[in-house]
Amino acid sequence: MSDVDINQNKPGDGEEPRVSVLEMALWRAFDGAADKEARALAWLGLMTRYMPGCTGGVVVLAQEGGGFAPIALWPEGSGIGSAMARAVDAAIAEGRGVTDAGAKGGPTRVAARPILVDGACLGAVGAVFDEGSAKAQNLGLLRWGIGWLEATIRKERDAEGAAVLDRTGVAFDLVAETLEREGYGAACLAVVSDLATRLDCDQVAVGMRPGRSGARVQALSHSAQFGKRMDLVRRIGHAMDEALDQAALVVWPARKDDDYRVTHFHGALSDALGGVALLTVPLHRGNDMLGAVTLQRPLDRPFEADTIMLVDAVCAMLGPILDEKRRNDRVIFAKIWETLVRQTRRLLGQRYFGRKLATVIFAALVAFFSVSTGQFTISAPATLEGKIERTLVAPFDGLIEAQFVRAGDRVHEGQILATFDDRELILERLGLEATLRERQARYDRALNDEDRVETRVLIAQIALSLIHI
Repeated sequence: MSDVDINQNKPGDGEEPRVSVLEMALWRAFDGAADKEARALAWLGLMTRYMPGCTGGVVVLAQEGGGFAPIALWPEGSGIGSAMARAVDAAIAEGRGVTDAGAKGGPTRVAARPILVDGACLGAVGAVFDEGSAKAQNLGLLRWGIGWLEATIRKERDAEGAAVLDRTGVAFDLVAETLEREGYGAACLAVVSDLATRLDCDQVAVGMRPGRSGARVQALSHSAQFGKRMDLVRRIGHAMDEALDQAALVVWPARKDDDYRVTHFHGALSDALGGVALLTVPLHRGNDMLGAVTLQRPLDRPFEADTIMLVDAVCAMLGPILDEKRRNDRVIFAKIWETLVRQTRRLLGQRYFGRKLATVIFAALVAFFSVSTGQFTISAPATLEGKIERTLVAPFDGLIEAQFVRAGDRVHEGQILATFDDRELILERLGLEATLRERQARYDRALNDEDRVETRVLIAQIALSLIHI
């Protein structure tokens, strides 16, 4: 366009306005622009056609990383003068139209107006005019023309918002479908089947990477059993590891505007499948790479930007859900072991100062109460009784002559506890012995007299006396 005379076929005094070839080309370029840079360039060319004395312009828009930068210059390849830069900066800062007569009142003048969308300043448009052009008229035309840009930007933002809502709706549908599944395997199969249907993919695979091992394919769409296709499964796992190691999605074949990615295993997988387009998006929770989803399409239908953004949004929500289902499906011993390892790492590793302090205090208390001793006195009435009690009963009445132990003393077998006063017993024995001698004498006389009856009586009496003695 820069080789065409931008002033050709302008309406002059007394002439009817005509539509030039350049103007028709600019309108076609404006209507069919593929991006905002091409649209802004065509718009600048049209504005120079309708603003008398306009010889060039610039469109400045806000950038995603912050700040403002020119996205279109007319004529193409021209530069931004100091007067134009000052006017554009002032229009952005003040939010109103600004004019500048150039350095020291030079032969040219510039005008700039901000681009306002929903009250926010998204950039500015600057134009260069001849000295003889009308200031008020040019500012009005510039303001009128900026309305096109503002309407176009608003339309693009609305379309982006609608696309975001669509992606969010699809993501929530997939999340709901996954949560409804009871088991981990059923959830993975639901994810790959739903993604393959919604995105028109030939095949979708989901894999998880537990611990430090490689990614393991858990489900493959359009294939209930994939044990016999172990070579394909192994290649898909390698492609997933390639994306997980880089912590970024990988597209094959790579697009021109994409950041650099290592795609060795993706290329090998594509060749093994006969030449296909691949997209691998990691499943993650924060900075932890949990697994990945690999999608496959024919090479003539590569993955476009909207599809990539949709899969990325879905994976950001599904990663923690699938990982939680995987953990819940493990045996109880694996859960106990993982809990012990995790708590040990927290106790011995960094952070978690409160837990470490509580553990140290608890260990100190246990050690203190294990070795410390002390006395505690309780005052109360008590009775001490032996476990076994023995009662000593005298076989006959009498008086005690001497006592050798007291109540509570420890005694042993055969020990004399006390002695009795035996004087009365001795007298009684002497009497019994006298009676015995008398009966023996009578027995002798009866035996001598051969008195049998008397003899028998005396024998019985003598036996009784012996017993008493």
